[in-house]
Amino acid sequence: MRRYDNFSDHDFELFVADLLGAELGLRFEAFPRGADGGVDLRALIPRRRRPHVVQCKHYVHSSFSTLLRAARVESERLAKLRPQPATYRFVTSRRLTAGGKARIAEVLRPWVRADDDVLGAHDLELLLNRHPEVERRQVKLWLTGGTQLAALLRSGTVARSQTLLDEIERAMPRYVQGAVFGEARQQLRAERVLVIAGVPGIGKTTLARILLADAVLDGYEPIDISRDIEEAWELAEPGVKQIFLYDDFLGRTALEERFAKNEDRRLIDFMRRATRGRSTLFVLTTREYILRQAAQLYERLDQERVGGRRLLLELPSYSRLDRARIFANHAFHSTQLNMQAKQELVTDEAYGRIIDHPNYNPRTIEWITGMSGHDLQARELANYVDFAVDALEHPERVWQHAFEHEIDGHGRALLFALASLPERVELDHLGRAFEEMCRVSHLSLSGRAFERTLAALDDSFLRTLHDDADRWENRGVLASPYDPSVVDFLSDYLRRSPGDAQRLALASLFFEQVEWLAATLRRSSGTPPAWLLDDLVDAVARTFESPGLRVVRMPVAPNSWTQRPRGTRDVESRLLAVHGLLEVGAAWRERFETWWRTAFTETVRRWQQGEAHPPSVLELLRVVRDDEVDLSAALDAAKGALRTGWSFVQQFEWLIQLRNEFPDAFTSKESAELADEFASWAASGLADHAQDMSTEEELAAVERVAEQLGIFLDEDDLSEAEETVRENMAQQESEIERDDDWDGRGPARDFRSERREVEAIFIRLAEDE
Repeated sequence: MRRYDNFSDHDFELFVADLLGAELGLRFEAFPRGADGGVDLRALIPRRRRPHVVQCKHYVHSSFSTLLRAARVESERLAKLRPQPATYRFVTSRRLTAGGKARIAEVLRPWVRADDDVLGAHDLELLLNRHPEVERRQVKLWLTGGTQLAALLRSGTVARSQTLLDEIERAMPRYVQGAVFGEARQQLRAERVLVIAGVPGIGKTTLARILLADAVLDGYEPIDISRDIEEAWELAEPGVKQIFLYDDFLGRTALEERFAKNEDRRLIDFMRRATRGRSTLFVLTTREYILRQAAQLYERLDQERVGGRRLLLELPSYSRLDRARIFANHAFHSTQLNMQAKQELVTDEAYGRIIDHPNYNPRTIEWITGMSGHDLQARELANYVDFAVDALEHPERVWQHAFEHEIDGHGRALLFALASLPERVELDHLGRAFEEMCRVSHLSLSGRAFERTLAALDDSFLRTLHDDADRWENRGVLASPYDPSVVDFLSDYLRRSPGDAQRLALASLFFEQVEWLAATLRRSSGTPPAWLLDDLVDAVARTFESPGLRVVRMPVAPNSWTQRPRGTRDVESRLLAVHGLLEVGAAWRERFETWWRTAFTETVRRWQQGEAHPPSVLELLRVVRDDEVDLSAALDAAKGALRTGWSFVQQFEWLIQLRNEFPDAFTSKESAELADEFASWAASGLADHAQDMSTEEELAAVERVAEQLGIFLDEDDLSEAEETVRENMAQQESEIERDDDWDGRGPARDFRSERREVEAIFIRLAEDE
C-alpha cells in the first residue's frame, strides 16, 4: 500500500488531478473554493457549461467520524454550487471500508451517483496500478523515505549511503516538485551526465538527491562523492548500475586551486565513461558563476561542453507559485503551527504579505514555521501573520542563535569583516580583512582558513556570486551578506559587544571598514568606552590613505557621469565622514578634533597642487564654514581644485556655486576674468562644442552659466547648437540595438490562473479536519 504522508493538501490535490485525469481522459485544474463552493478540482469540456468536479480530503491520519463530518459540510456547499456539476467525486487518502464508502456516498447524494464515486486509499492503489506513469511523475508518492530506498540496495551500498538517504527522507516532505524534475530526469537519462547549476539557495542539491533516489528505484546504486573524483574511480564497478552524485563539484572559491593533481582531466575522463556506457549516471551540482569561471580557467571543461546545453541544466528563480508552495508545505508539516494561525493566513489573502515580501527566503520560512530552532510562542501564534511579517522585516532575529551557537571564532571573524566592507566585496579584500581579524583575535590561519570558513558560511550568512554586471571591470567572484538583515544583526551585536568592536577597529585595513564601524557605534544609546574611541581614532589615521574599495562617481555634465576606478582615495568624502563624528558628542569631538584639523590642512595643501574630488570640495567647505580653520586659504585653494573637473561647463558651474556661497572668495577682477574666459569659449564656436553633448540638459547648463556670468549667447549660435544636440540624440537612439522578437512583456503568463492556484493552496491549508 502506497503512503501519502509526504503530501501536503495541495500536493494531494495535484496528485489526484494527475491520476483521475489519466483515468478519465480529462484535464483537471486546482480551483479555489469560495464561501458557497465545494470544488477542489474541476474539468471543463468545451461547449458544455457543467463541470466535472472532484473534492479532495487528505485525511490520512484522521478518524472516520472527522471525514464523515467533512462530507456533510461539502454536501451543504454543493447545494449552493452553480452550475451544478456534471459528475462529482469525493477522494480521500484515508483507507475506507465498503460500509464507510456507502455512508459517505449517502451523505453526498444526489451528487454522488454510486459508491464508486467515493474513492479511498485502496481505490487510489488500484488506479496507480493501472497508470504507473502517474506514480513515476509523483516523486513524493514513490519516495517516502530513506528506509524504503535502503531496502532496494545491496548491504554494502546501504552502509555507504545511509546518511545521504536519511537527508533525502528529511527533505522530502518540504520538497516542492515542479516541471524541472521531469526535465532533469529526461536529460540525465538521455545524456547520462547532468550538471545542475543555479544561484545559491535555489535547490540544486535537493533536485540532485531526488534524481538519485529516482535512479535507486530503477536499480542503480547511489554513490555520494565527498572528497574528489578519485573516489568515484575507486568505487566504479564495470557493468553494475550506479549513480554518482558530486555535489558542489567545483567548490565555492579559490578555483585556481580546486583541481589538484590533474583532477580536471580525471573528471572529464569519468564524464566520458558515463556518457559512453549504459550502466552509469553522473549528477554534478555547482553554482552557475563558478561553472562559468571554471570553464574559462580549464579548457578541458569548455571543450567537453560542460557549460553547453547538452550537459547543463540551470534552475530558474522562484516564481510566486513556488514561494506559495514552499511556505504552505512548511506550514502543513509543521507540528507547531495551529489551525488558528493557518486560517489567519487566508483572511483577506494575508498569505500574500509573506510570499510577496522582498525578504522572502527559505531560511526565514523555516524559522517562522517552527522548523529550524525556533519554538513558536502562544503570542506569536495568536497574531501569526503579523509575527511572520515582522520576522521577514527584521530577520536579524533569525541569525542570533546560529551566530552564537553554530559557528566558530573564524566564522564570527569573517562575518565582522564582511559587514564592515562594501555590500559586494572582492574575495581578495575580504580575505585580507579576515586574516587581520584572525591575527588580532589570535585565531590560527593554517589549513586554508579563509576558504574553509567562506565555504562553511556560504548560503547561510553570506552569498558568493560572479561579477558579470559591472560594465567597467570584471572583479571575478564577490561576496556579500545573505541579505541586509545580516548586517543589521551584526551592527546591533557590535554595539552590545565593545570587545568585538575594538578587535574590528584594531584589525581594519580599509577606511570603509572604520567608517562603517564608527557609524555603527554612534548609533549606540550611550557613549562607547574611551579606550574604544581611542582605537577608532587610530584606525581612522591608519586607513585614511588606504585605497578605496568603491568606484567613485564623477559628474562630467548635468546628466552625465564617469567613474574613477577602485583604489581612488576620495579624501574630501572621508573628511566629511569624520567631521560628522565631531558632532556626535563631547567625547567624540575631544578625541577626533585634533586629527581632523591636521588632515584638513593637508587636504588644502593637496588642492593647491590640483589634487581634488570636485563634487565633495564644495560640500566640505560648507561644513567647515563655522569651524576654526583657515577658511581664506581653503577657498583660495578650492578655486584651483574645482578646475580639475572633467567638463569645461561643469567646472564653471562649480566655480559659480563657490562664488554664490562664498562671495568674498572672488575679487572683482577674478569674477571679470571668469566671465571673459567663458565668453571667449562660447564665441569660439558653440555648435562645435555641442558636438560633444548628448543631452539637451548639457546645453541648458551652458545657458545657465552664461546667465549667471552676464554673458549674451548669440541666438543663431544657440539654435545651431540645439540642432547639433538633437542630431546627436537621434544618432545615439538609432545605435541602440533592438530585438524585434522581444516586445518588452516577457513570457506570457496567466496571472489570474496563478492567483487562483495560490489561493487554493492556502484555503486547503486552513481547512478543519
